[in-house]
Amino acid sequence: HEIRENNPPKDVYLFNSTRKRMTTIIKAASELSKDGAYNLHCKGAPEILMDLCSWKMNQDMNLTTLESQDRVAMTEVVNKMASQGLRTLMLCYRSNIEAMHEEDHGHVV
Repeated sequence: HEIRENNPPKDVYLFNSTRKRMTTIIKAASELSKDGAYNLHCKGAPEILMDLCSWKMNQDMNLTTLESQDRVAMTEVVNKMASQGLRTLMLCYRSNIEAMHEEDHGHVV
């Protein structure tokens, strides 16, 4: 709650059936961030967001390239869950962006 109070969203793009994702853009709070930088956070349909991602975060919180075999493996997991009647969401982010418009930001992690 305190984090949200201290870093209110600069822009929010609500989920809709066309975009199949929700995006929030907040001021970057890390000392590693450039002045005036923002972070973009997305949640939404894996089949949509996966195409926007270039990297993946592993269990140790390290970034590695998102390879085609990773995409296949993730799609298999999503499809298996869907066949069991479960809904899935993918979470993505992009750090240190300078503009505040979602459509300007191409790839996310």
